[in-house]
Amino acid sequence: MGIEVDAMPVSWVVHFLAIAGAVLVLVWNLHFRGGIAWESSDKSLIFNVIKIQ
Repeated sequence: MGIEVDAMPVSWVVHFLAIAGAVLVLVWNLHFRGGIAWESSDKSLIFNVIKIQ
């Protein structure tokens, strides 16, 4: 009753979008935010820290 779609092309598109998204987040962090750090005196370099004022 439904439309039969081959899963392989859909899987390739989803994987490509996930990799592209990860690369864009990495570029954003390295280029526009000044890097990534696990520990730093500059708290803006730590990826998941929200600066509360």
